[in-house]
Amino acid sequence: MTNTREFYFDDPRLWMTFAGRAFVRIVSYVSYLVVVAGTVTFLFSDLFWLRSLGLFLILFLIDLFIHRGSADRPLGEMPEDGRVNLAKYLKPRAFHVLEKAYDRSVLTKSSFYLEAIKQLASLREIEEGLRRLDVGPEEFKQKAEEFLSDSRTKETGPISKQELRGRAEELVASAFQRALDSSHKFIEPSDIFSAMPDVDDEFVRRLFGIFEIKTGDLSRALIFSAVGRRRVILRRMPLNLGGFVLESHEKIRHRTMNRAWTARPTPPLDRYAADLTALARQRKVGF
Repeated sequence: MTNTREFYFDDPRLWMTFAGRAFVRIVSYVSYLVVVAGTVTFLFSDLFWLRSLGLFLILFLIDLFIHRGSADRPLGEMPEDGRVNLAKYLKPRAFHVLEKAYDRSVLTKSSFYLEAIKQLASLREIEEGLRRLDVGPEEFKQKAEEFLSDSRTKETGPISKQELRGRAEELVASAFQRALDSSHKFIEPSDIFSAMPDVDDEFVRRLFGIFEIKTGDLSRALIFSAVGRRRVILRRMPLNLGGFVLESHEKIRHRTMNRAWTARPTPPLDRYAADLTALARQRKVGF
């Protein structure tokens, strides 16, 4: 039996007004403050059950802190069939880019894609990826701003909010495929940027055409940009290995020995070393 999945993108926040989303965000922040204040109060209570409740809330806050910036679900836990809402696999930073581009496109009648590119190009990992392609980030952002002004003049932006949400859904669906190809745990902002060269927008095609940026080259540059960023964080790891598989949700199959006729089992080496051949097959190292 063939497994079939139907992908869609539906986040209730995009159906709200700007004031509605701001209200929800304020209520969320106030709720967190109330929980923190309640936790401190319960911990210093004379009642045992209140202190126990305070310990439980501490565990809740620790878990919340550890998973900050993560999506609701990892891609590795996606069901094999049925309807799948990609909004649950989208990182908050990626959604923030779409949300801000959505608002600005509605207000200024500009290109939704160019608004998203403008937001993405200001992120550190995107800037590093552009540098790896010998593209100046400031020059790229300046040209994107020029095309953005042209899009407002020619009114090429979405006419209705429904059409705008449709474009956001198409973009997230394409970014989802980039996330799978890169073995990301969630849909990242870099996946959205990698999907931009393939969108059906005249100004976007011209923007990436001027700098001769192709989809494959862009995806590889962003992957190595992420690798370099993790090396800075994990300085104790070997420079040629650190960071390649931190975001991967796929397990690498290791052999206990090679196939040469002189081969001998090396369990300690297989246990602590990284299999570069397996990583290369998954396109996580190399060029």
